[in-house]
Amino acid sequence: MILSDKAKATRDSSLYRQAEALFVRSLSLESNATTYLWYSILLTRLGRQQQAIEYLQQAITLNPLSSSLKRSLSHLLKSMAQLDTAQTVYQQAIELENDTAMHPFQSAKVNRHTPTSILAMADWHTATTALFTNCSSIEVCEQQVLAYLSVGANKAAEQLLDKMRPIHGHFIHSMNLIELSARGKDEQVLLNIQQRIARIPYTQEAQLELANAQFRAARFSSAKSTLLKLHPQWRNKSPLAHIEITADNYPAVILFAASTLYLNDTKNAEILLNKVHTFLQQGHVFDNIQTQFSLAQVASMLGNTQQALHYLSSALEMGWIESFNMQWWTLQNDHLLQALHETPKFKVLLTQHNKQRKILREDIRSKVLKVSTLSSYFYKTLH
Repeated sequence: MILSDKAKATRDSSLYRQAEALFVRSLSLESNATTYLWYSILLTRLGRQQQAIEYLQQAITLNPLSSSLKRSLSHLLKSMAQLDTAQTVYQQAIELENDTAMHPFQSAKVNRHTPTSILAMADWHTATTALFTNCSSIEVCEQQVLAYLSVGANKAAEQLLDKMRPIHGHFIHSMNLIELSARGKDEQVLLNIQQRIARIPYTQEAQLELANAQFRAARFSSAKSTLLKLHPQWRNKSPLAHIEITADNYPAVILFAASTLYLNDTKNAEILLNKVHTFLQQGHVFDNIQTQFSLAQVASMLGNTQQALHYLSSALEMGWIESFNMQWWTLQNDHLLQALHETPKFKVLLTQHNKQRKILREDIRSKVLKVSTLSSYFYKTLH
């Protein structure tokens, strides 16, 4: 693994080849779960995620009670834009764990936020002040910041940001997108993502991110092309109703249908949107809250305004909230709910939603900022 890490640090392809040869030889001599895990990490770094999954699954076969291996698999699946499967595997992982202290943080790596999950993270923050006083784990603090920003708890986020050194590149990327989106700079968001894609072209999650950015910047043809690159099997599907919809690909299908709609192929777009609507009603998706939100998006694009508002109201009542660990835009400017934005009912729901976010901000402030002040005082006293 040391050689693999050195290859990553130096970007030396010859070191990658040497590391891979050593892993292959080691596994030919002995089937070992740790070696399978390390080899999967190497394959991921090389952009060979499908192979990485196969080797990680071999590790799990050898050690089926390892929650850490299943968490690793869930993270890899998420990077491949297989979010539903990732969430299912993550749920299996936490069922194997006795220590639940890290669950709020671990969950944020694969699941969308809810008011309950964000407050759980705030409670964890207050219960483990030693970890956050100097942000001894940058990765943990990054997830906390994104959770707090999701509800506009900027002061709590800023307190952590002031302590975070160094900051990971992917986190800086997320923060830039959030800030640019808040200023309505969709073109700049797209440029940032395009530059990132140039560095990690093999990441399916990044490709889906790019397609969303292209759509939000009104580059509908580009969004459709990106989605076809992500799902090449869709190229020759005519009519689009022949596209297979799964719990993992339905967000991409919705975006593909939306792009098709904005490119004036209304008939095919509506056929596909109706198919997604039927699929989502069948209960195949792990995240029930996001299912309701997605149904609102689909109904909105189909012109079923009242139905869309009903689904949206249901999603908000169930706990849907912006999740800046998954997106950079807010409910107010969701690109797939555009047809609802000027309706009186949407404005009422948005007002109620923002009140809920304000309540969450106040709860976080009362939990976190008070503890942070006390922690800083005692830290200075002791030092």
